[in-house]
Amino acid sequence: MPASVRVSDHSELEFEYRSMDSEPSSICPRLRSEIKIRHKMIPRVEYSVALMSMSVELRIRTKDNRTMYVARSTSTDPYINIPPNSERYASFYFDLEHYGLSQIEKLREGGDLRLEANINFLAEVYQQPPTQNSFSANISFAIPKSDWVEKILPQLKYKDVALLEIPRLKDAEFADVVKYVDAAWKYYSMCEHSQVLSECRKALEALTTKVKDKGFRKEIIEEEKKKIVPDWSRLLDSEEMGDIIGSICQKTFGFVAPGSHAGKSINREDADFALMVTHAMVSLISHKLLPSY
Repeated sequence: MPASVRVSDHSELEFEYRSMDSEPSSICPRLRSEIKIRHKMIPRVEYSVALMSMSVELRIRTKDNRTMYVARSTSTDPYINIPPNSERYASFYFDLEHYGLSQIEKLREGGDLRLEANINFLAEVYQQPPTQNSFSANISFAIPKSDWVEKILPQLKYKDVALLEIPRLKDAEFADVVKYVDAAWKYYSMCEHSQVLSECRKALEALTTKVKDKGFRKEIIEEEKKKIVPDWSRLLDSEEMGDIIGSICQKTFGFVAPGSHAGKSINREDADFALMVTHAMVSLISHKLLPSY
């Protein structure tokens, strides 16, 4: 809804949300919003108002009526002159990232996107004598879920990016597993793909050790030698699921082993596969071992 701010005895500014869309020429997710500003005056009094240093803090309102910070922006026009009983439009660009978008989606909970814009600005009133003071206004508005989901999110390329989250486990025993996964993501961002596979292998080795240390182990005979391996079936309480996860883990170990890629360079697709599978394995098994987390 619009918000009004009196900037002098005879002058009032009304702020109203007009639109929100995506910025197609940006490589990162970017929202463009437009706010209408109307200068209202009493009859027979005529002077302009200039707005300067206008900034907006965008916040999302949750279903339990909490507000959470989203992004901040300054007006694309540092100086906006508004004659009496006229209106102008101010544009703002909000830079986001895909993690932030995923959090917005969690807070939206499948409904309309309810937002607030906290506006701060300097207003210089060209009366006699001229005055300049700082003011603030707060406007609330909602973007219908159909517009957000069908128009804006696809243009922000949200559907093109998958975010996987591994919780920060509180149990100190799992610190090294998470450390290796974090290192793999770091090397991935640096395009050091061979190092990604190396850190994934360390993560899987640490994970299977934790499984055995928690008592989920069994003895098998391999090449006429006894070997202790994770008992996936007992951990997952399912013989079928145990065979599946055990096979995936064993095959992934083979994929991330240096010898599996001898004579060829390790590319991004190799790193993608190793990271996704390792990430999923760590997330699944850690939750089975520590269900409270």
